[in-house]
Amino acid sequence: MQERAPGHRETAGPDAADARAFVLEHADFVFRSLRRLGLGTAAAEDAAQQVFMIAVTKVAHIEPGKEKVFLFGVLSNVARHARRSFARNLEDLARREPAGADPWENPRSEADGPEEALLEAEARRVLDRILASMADDLRDVFVMAELEEMTMADIAVALEIPPGTVASRLRRARAWFEQAAASIDEEGSGGTP
Repeated sequence: MQERAPGHRETAGPDAADARAFVLEHADFVFRSLRRLGLGTAAAEDAAQQVFMIAVTKVAHIEPGKEKVFLFGVLSNVARHARRSFARNLEDLARREPAGADPWENPRSEADGPEEALLEAEARRVLDRILASMADDLRDVFVMAELEEMTMADIAVALEIPPGTVASRLRRARAWFEQAAASIDEEGSGGTP
């Protein structure tokens, strides 16, 4: 019989397999959401590990079909803590990270060619810039509703806030987004029609 170190936990078996399947199924969603909530690539990778360390301990208790709701609640808190801890924003991170190193900036695209891929990358940078300018509470609701297409009820559960607060924040976030997009559009056209 093989001797085990004190505190050793067996990782084989159905629980480990369920946890692995859960992580693989939701890894893209978690990473994408962390990036949209203002974390750079390296910080998002670290935060994703934290999210899954929390989630896999509770995977058996997550209601089927509500995995993204649960994960967004966890990753929202992890992202908020990471932003405070590192005191960075997306624009600052973008200046520090080498171009082309970020899979969020240069994803494998289904675009027809290099021009379309370039337009997609630019649109992603504009989205990141706008999201970075939003207050945390507005960004969380906006990302969940507009980008992840979650219901108001699911957002309320994930963020542990009343549905009326979700609606109010979403209205304010949409207005912020529209104003920021118009401002960026004016910058790009030099302020002329």
